[in-house]
Amino acid sequence: MSEVATFVVGSAWSAKSALVRLGQLFAKLTFSPGRQFVVTVERVDPRGTEAQMRKIRAIVGELAEFSGEDKGHLYEQLLADFAGVEQVGKLVRPRERVSDMSTARRSEYIDWLQAKAADMGVELRR
Repeated sequence: MSEVATFVVGSAWSAKSALVRLGQLFAKLTFSPGRQFVVTVERVDPRGTEAQMRKIRAIVGELAEFSGEDKGHLYEQLLADFAGVEQVGKLVRPRERVSDMSTARRSEYIDWLQAKAADMGVELRR
């Protein structure tokens, strides 16, 4: 069984508080002879990556092809289903835009889209 623990350190964190949090993370892991852990430090683009955007477009494209729905309409509908909606005047639109999502949030959305595809019986090519 694999143990995964993740935390994100934002610009509001001091180095000391980040190290304390990292210590807490290690305290939760089970160390025993022969077990190894990989620790990765990664700079995160707060606006998400272009690769994530391409993946989202590809998944929506495949779902549109499968369902016969208009790709643009389906893109907006799926985003609204994931993020919820808000009303601005007479317009009802998704609460979030993919272009404004963080890398972590886009990853959540991609996971959600992949689960949605599986629920629909769509085997994604990518």
